[in-house]
Amino acid sequence: MTQKVYYDVTTGAITGMYDDAVRPSPSVPNGQAALAVTPAQWVQIGPEWGVVNGTLTTLPVVVSTPSLAQQAQGALSAGLTITSTGTPALDGVYSVNSTAQQNITATQLYVTVNGKFPGSSGTMSWSQANGSVVTFPSVAEFQAFASAVASYVADLQEIILTNSGSLPEATATLP
Repeated sequence: MTQKVYYDVTTGAITGMYDDAVRPSPSVPNGQAALAVTPAQWVQIGPEWGVVNGTLTTLPVVVSTPSLAQQAQGALSAGLTITSTGTPALDGVYSVNSTAQQNITATQLYVTVNGKFPGSSGTMSWSQANGSVVTFPSVAEFQAFASAVASYVADLQEIILTNSGSLPEATATLP
């Protein structure tokens, strides 16, 4: 019984594992080589294994750093931390994903056209990213919030489109 791995002779990456006791192994493809392995090696081989100088070994794990645009996209998913000096109850992390942006824009449009919050309460309840609900006590505070979100999102979208710039701080302070 022969157990062997086929590997790319350039990169050392294992391209196949074959056990002749199960079925005969195919011919070795061009650019690859075969290496017989022991039963102990056979059970250990995983995606981090390869062949270096004819010896089965673990290969270093390569972790790629996300591009600046990918980091900005991640920041959109992570949200924006708001600190309100005038109304500390508004402090928290707010979603700034596309759904949140649509809700903020719709509310801001209503406020701009009508000079007040929609509904009859005179205040505006809003969900934070963790699901807790806060209440904006005034149109001015909501407009400051909407402006902070719009500015943050615009900075991130510029990075996403150009893959250049510096990630903005994920924090904003409201009066």
